[in-house]
Amino acid sequence: MFARYAAFVLHLSVYLGSFALAMVLPLLPMLIDTLLDEKHASLSSLSHWSGLAAAATPLMVALTLPVWMTAARQGHAKWLLRLVLVIGGVLLASLAKVQHLEQVVLLRLGLGCVACMPILAVAVAPSLGMPRFAGRLTGWVRLMIQASLVLGPPLGGLLAHGIGVRMTLVTAGLISVTAGLIMTVAFDHPLSAPDTSEPEPDKERWPAAQRTVWSGAMLLLQAGTAAVGPLLALHLMEGLEIDYDRVTSWTGVILGAMALSGLITSLCANLIADLLPIRTTLVIGCVLAMGLTWLMAHTADKVVLMAWAIAWSGVMTALITLMLAAAGRHRTMRERLSMLGWLAAVEPVGAALGPLAAAWGAAIRPQAIFTLSGIITLAAIPLITAMKIPAAQAPMPALGRFAPSQEIVEPLSD
Repeated sequence: MFARYAAFVLHLSVYLGSFALAMVLPLLPMLIDTLLDEKHASLSSLSHWSGLAAAATPLMVALTLPVWMTAARQGHAKWLLRLVLVIGGVLLASLAKVQHLEQVVLLRLGLGCVACMPILAVAVAPSLGMPRFAGRLTGWVRLMIQASLVLGPPLGGLLAHGIGVRMTLVTAGLISVTAGLIMTVAFDHPLSAPDTSEPEPDKERWPAAQRTVWSGAMLLLQAGTAAVGPLLALHLMEGLEIDYDRVTSWTGVILGAMALSGLITSLCANLIADLLPIRTTLVIGCVLAMGLTWLMAHTADKVVLMAWAIAWSGVMTALITLMLAAAGRHRTMRERLSMLGWLAAVEPVGAALGPLAAAWGAAIRPQAIFTLSGIITLAAIPLITAMKIPAAQAPMPALGRFAPSQEIVEPLSD
């Protein structure tokens, strides 16, 4: 009973913290636009600063990832999770008081530490004393983060339209601090001792070249996905020429719809991953994503743009989900954890490179954020074709054992 209550508190805190971060997503270009001097306000400067501010957070995540993983393994995840939620709220509220563009980038770098919250939550969830549900609890952490992206951006955009960008940032900060206080006051469940034993040496079947190929494909897919969202408000403002007062609300609604589409397709892709030829599906998905970005770049109506963006988000999320599902097919636990660890490490790197590339293109033409996203995604195809993908494992027979002729053979192909 107490363990279930602790799990509820943990997931509620993760949801509120992620919700606060998601509220800021549609506001960055608008905040930067208010800080630019009228003499220096141009499409080039606005796109460059927006891309830099958007990339700062995932860049800090990538740089500090080993530190957080080490701290979580040593059993410090619970109090660090409380700390980052409170500090994150202070940093979010501080964005409302910035007077210079450099301050925005520095605060976004600080928020990179808060964005490592899922790593700490994933470390806490299996230690709640419910070993039978450890995997399910960890999955719920990721689900809470995805669910926060559905409601966070629309609410942030609507609040910014009603009470202003700076007051919305203060509201997001208060939500994050509240999550930290809930975690501090209501979560006092003792955690099981961390596993500090070294893994037994094992000969890996997958050489370093394959890890590089898989990591490169994931990096490009993540970069292609991250290239659109942070600079979408810039396209709506400069490309479609939507009224300044309505940009944040439209950006939030589109981002929320994209997140909902991604959540649904992620769940569906997980269910049917073992029934699909992974390599062929990934290649077709990359080509389809390129076509959808072309349609988004040549759409002049915001409603039609939202429809294409919803479809594109579903495709990109399904591609990343299938990559993770294929990595989970490796035969031994050590191989699976090794490959999934490499993919998790390159995700924030791709999330940082995507906005930087999009900012470079948007400085020339706002619609270029979609074109560059499609090109980056298409560039993953050669790496996908070079990947050695294990076949899906056959289910356990009802008798509980295999006859000699029923041994599982795992070819390294689809």
